[in-house]
Amino acid sequence: MNVHALQVVKNRSWKFLCLMVLLAFGLRLYFLVTHGAVIENEGAGYAQQAEELLSGRKFGNAEGGPDLVDTWFYPFLIAATTALIKNSEIATRLVALVVGTCLVFPMYFLTLRMYDRAAAGVVAALVAAHPLLVALSVAGYTEGLHLTLMMGGIYWVARMLEPDSGRCWLFAGILFGCAYLNRPEALVFPFFAALLVVIVAFSFKYNWRSATVSVAGFLVVFFLVASPYLIFFWKQTGTFRFEGKNLVNYTIGERILSGMNYAQASRGIDENLEPVGPLLDQNRFATHSPYPTDIRSVARYFFRMAGIRKFWLYYDVVTTFALGSLVLWFLAGLGLVGMAWDRQRLFQEFLLFGIFGYQLIILLAAHANFLRYSFPLLPFLVVWASKGITNLYSWAKNSAAAILQDHGTRAIRIGCAIAMIPLVFVIACSAIGLPEVGELESGWPRHLPVKQAGLWLRVFQPGPKNIFSSTVMAYYADAYQLIFPYAESELSLRYIHKMNPDFIVIEPYSEALAPYLVTWAKQGIPDSQAKLIYEEGTPQSGKIQIYSWSHRRNP
Repeated sequence: MNVHALQVVKNRSWKFLCLMVLLAFGLRLYFLVTHGAVIENEGAGYAQQAEELLSGRKFGNAEGGPDLVDTWFYPFLIAATTALIKNSEIATRLVALVVGTCLVFPMYFLTLRMYDRAAAGVVAALVAAHPLLVALSVAGYTEGLHLTLMMGGIYWVARMLEPDSGRCWLFAGILFGCAYLNRPEALVFPFFAALLVVIVAFSFKYNWRSATVSVAGFLVVFFLVASPYLIFFWKQTGTFRFEGKNLVNYTIGERILSGMNYAQASRGIDENLEPVGPLLDQNRFATHSPYPTDIRSVARYFFRMAGIRKFWLYYDVVTTFALGSLVLWFLAGLGLVGMAWDRQRLFQEFLLFGIFGYQLIILLAAHANFLRYSFPLLPFLVVWASKGITNLYSWAKNSAAAILQDHGTRAIRIGCAIAMIPLVFVIACSAIGLPEVGELESGWPRHLPVKQAGLWLRVFQPGPKNIFSSTVMAYYADAYQLIFPYAESELSLRYIHKMNPDFIVIEPYSEALAPYLVTWAKQGIPDSQAKLIYEEGTPQSGKIQIYSWSHRRNP
């Protein structure tokens, strides 16, 4: 191809990429306007942390101590945006919107590097229009930011697998470091990537000195970016730790394996009113678990939990319409085996397979079967599916040309039509399944009564207060959240007396928290210190009740 023709191709590619980015932004902005009515559960927590940071307080939890469980990066981005626009809820949405739109870039360039321009175009269109990615891009969950940081880091590592990769190690180290600050499980990424770069350098007989410098620089940059979090853990716990969530989840998982349901395992209390469910005292369980943590015990836990979660993976994750149904997995398989591999593609696919497999291991060990835990699988499936669609197009076009004995426009049109069928089907399936994803649907307009009740309480009693409620209600009410225990009604009331809140809020879908809340919603709280001061709701959204709690001594 001559220089002029090459320049034309590049110009067309950039024009198409810019068009896909505009499409992605437009769809996400439209979804934000039409569906972004209420901040989601985790988003409320991160927005509240951002406000704490802006007020000059430490990165802490609702009890006023240091937060050893939640991560930093997302709240800091929200805080920086809030400082500009003065509204943490909108800031949370804007951060999600920007990073969700930016996912188009690493996905496009990674696919272009691994496959070809046609597959890159398909992946850009899929990322721009995939309903789950659109919805995630306006929700306050770390998964949206995680996908962009993870795929950006993978792109630069893929560049490191090539000779004369320049300063790709710098960008890979920064992105993986930020990914770790956003979700600590990303700690594994740089070590796997560094090992793969060394193997490739040995296999292709690259310059060993250059490869060693790249790997060393990559790991140094990663640890420099990650070091504030590591230093924070050292100062707070006196031990060298990488994260504070694993022991919390491990304890919940062990309690589930003992026969408890998730609510009891995560929020149980004993007869002495002491928390035995980790969510009631996360900092304590972040550094200590009552269950053995030696390698043999952890391995036994993994295999027992994996024996349960494998059914969830097959029946819920693989088949869910929200991701794209079985058709997306079929297209991904077609993309992987549709044409022969060379050594370069072997190692590129191994990079994707390694991190994809690690995500599957995390799902098999998950203490709870929340669908959003599976979202990190989606970018890999989309990359492979994009190649599967182009393989399907080539097969259909060449077959039509051979059958019709016409290599012109008709064969191309037939190929495009056949390739478009599964592409449209995947997007349609995701749109159909999206309302079933409770983590995302919780921010849609029908949940507005929760926001209205929280804002009412903020006006009713301005300033800090302690309330038993959801994280969303606590955010809108400008309150510290206290978590309902899972126990019998009488024991739970004793716990509430011990915590001595200012208000108790009973919200829709309380049966997921504890059975006694359903009874209290119908019959009232059986305690003279509780006084009903607010009751609103609709048949669609459910009823919301706010009780004030008097602080007199418990008789």
